[in-house]
Amino acid sequence: MESALMGWYGFVSVLVTPVILVQNIGAAKRIKQLSAPIPGSPRAPLDPGKPLVRRPGMLGLLIPVVIGPLLVWAFVAIEARSANSAEVGDCVVNLTGKTEDDRPKVEKVSCSDPAAMGKVVARVGGSRQFPSPAEDFLCSGHPTTEFVYTTDDFTLCLEPPR
Repeated sequence: MESALMGWYGFVSVLVTPVILVQNIGAAKRIKQLSAPIPGSPRAPLDPGKPLVRRPGMLGLLIPVVIGPLLVWAFVAIEARSANSAEVGDCVVNLTGKTEDDRPKVEKVSCSDPAAMGKVVARVGGSRQFPSPAEDFLCSGHPTTEFVYTTDDFTLCLEPPR
């Protein structure tokens, strides 16, 4: 287990390993350019075995090559749906299904989605530090506001999506 955490999959290794692998390609090319062993040497040359790409250990290379891009793709897809990326004109839904909720789980959805609960009419700087009347004040310049979603960083003023 420690090898997995400190080896290929450690934080520094994620950055250093690709550089080392590229350097190894150059070294491998130079080794292939060496001449054949001289006949009559004290012992016979060793069998080089299977080519590297045919060895089972090469599957270990597939793990970071395949999982890395998948993790990046998943992060981008999740962030694209989060309320943090909601702008004016976007629609959102509270996945808990309630409009009055102390712990909403809000995500951005298509405005044509029947589950859409609100359309963003304004995104203003605001904070959960303020009491509820302050949230209403932040959206007071937007008379169509019926719902307010507040995070530590911003407040979304929402109107019905239709």
